Amino acid sequence: MLLTIAERYAEGRIGQLLDDVDAVDAATDYEWLRLLGVGAFGVGALVAASMANLPEEANGVLVGLALLLAGSWLFRHKLTHPMDLIDVLRGADRK
Repeated sequence: MLLTIAERYAEGRIGQLLDDVDAVDAATDYEWLRLLGVGAFGVGALVAASMANLPEEANGVLVGLALLLAGSWLFRHKLTHPMDLIDVLRGADRK
């Protein structure tokens, strides 16, 4: 059995390492829906900021914070540590 697994792994047949496993359905990826939600929240924050008659300098900060909050809420499953948000802003990668 180990020899079969090793041969199939060496051939690159990762999805077929074992014969006993039944066909597994792929998990549904909702990444596009999360990105759409962050974008919609950002546009909504921009519209709300423009309707509130705030100074133009405050609009950018408000939209940036809204996008940061929406992204952290919708992608919280991918954030391993709260400081990852700071790394996103700095452009650094901790991994």
